[in-house]
Amino acid sequence: MVVKSLRDYIEQCFYIQESPHHLPTTPSSLQSLMSHPQPTPASSPDFQLIFTNALKAYEKRTKRDLLAHPLAAQLQDCDSPSAILAVIHQQLEGLHQSQRADERLTKWLDPTINILFAFSGALGEGVGLAFSPAKTIFAGVGVLLSAAIDVRASQEALIDVFERMENFFQRLEIYTEVPPTPEMIDIIVKIMIEVLSILGIATKEMKQGRTKKYLKKLIGRTDIEDALKKLDKLTTEEARMATAQTLKATHTVDDRVRGVDNRVAGVEDKVAGVDDRVAGVDDRVAGVDDKVAAVGNRVAAVDDKVAVVDDRVAGVDHRLGSVEARVASVDDKVKSVDEKVAVVIDGAQLSSVSQQENIFNPDVSRRKRGKASHTTDCKRHGSSKTFVILPLLKPALGVHTQASS
Repeated sequence: MVVKSLRDYIEQCFYIQESPHHLPTTPSSLQSLMSHPQPTPASSPDFQLIFTNALKAYEKRTKRDLLAHPLAAQLQDCDSPSAILAVIHQQLEGLHQSQRADERLTKWLDPTINILFAFSGALGEGVGLAFSPAKTIFAGVGVLLSAAIDVRASQEALIDVFERMENFFQRLEIYTEVPPTPEMIDIIVKIMIEVLSILGIATKEMKQGRTKKYLKKLIGRTDIEDALKKLDKLTTEEARMATAQTLKATHTVDDRVRGVDNRVAGVEDKVAGVDDRVAGVDDRVAGVDDKVAAVGNRVAAVDDKVAVVDDRVAGVDHRLGSVEARVASVDDKVKSVDEKVAVVIDGAQLSSVSQQENIFNPDVSRRKRGKASHTTDCKRHGSSKTFVILPLLKPALGVHTQASS
């Protein structure tokens, strides 16, 4: 179980023998922790209590409460690794160190802060801690650097410790983007507790030891070496778990890709079926097109017949024109006859008037008697013409032919 393993781990890290008197192996805080239900990794163990106990152990060792330290409040407002680095670098200004030492220390700070900040985000989102474990650790780094200001001889040894820690964190840098599992969160908590333990041990030694000879033994001390070995083991385990998680995610993606491939194959089959149906529709459309072509041919034949009828109508129209011309010619001839008839009528009217004048004028009658023979012939001819024409003109003129006869 996660909580049980962390409880044992805290006992090993913090409640160690620091003097002839041993620290209690089961303080009240740990008894409280042991009385809690022990959930599985997936049920969000009580990391808040675990870190609280770790901070109490740090306070016992260094006589400092990190949460109440001004650096903790200052770091709590930082929302990025660069902002945290700016605060930490302020603590470095008091160190009397060479340029090489400054470069070594900066080389350790950058990756360590980035990784711990990422881990803190994972813990904050996963278990909802009331404070940032990483920022608390950064406050411990600041306190340690402040303690090292007065002990110039210890600065090189301190940088050696930091560099060894930096080597451990480098192997985790590539895995900070891997979504953590409950097991990985368990390891992350152990790593942060181990870092806090190392900072506490180093800070305590800085405050107690003032001679160069004693400080040179810092790296060789069993407690520091044990803590560094544990940190090495934890970071290695975390890297392996992250690799396994990445491999698992890769296999999951591969399975999903295969599932998608199967679905695509099914879609391809359906598309092939649709293609077959479209081919059938195309065949039907081709049949309709043939029928339309046949109808077009029939329409063309009808059009030809209509053209023939149109030609015949044109011939009839031409013949009508000829008939019309003949009718016009007949009309002209009728007009000519009409004019001639009018002339004859006018002559007949003049002859009738002349006869009436002879009847009422005796002198004229006597003068004409001398020419009896000639006149008689003329009258005969004239009477003959009159008798021939007048009957034809009788209906139109209303002339009575009885008098002439």
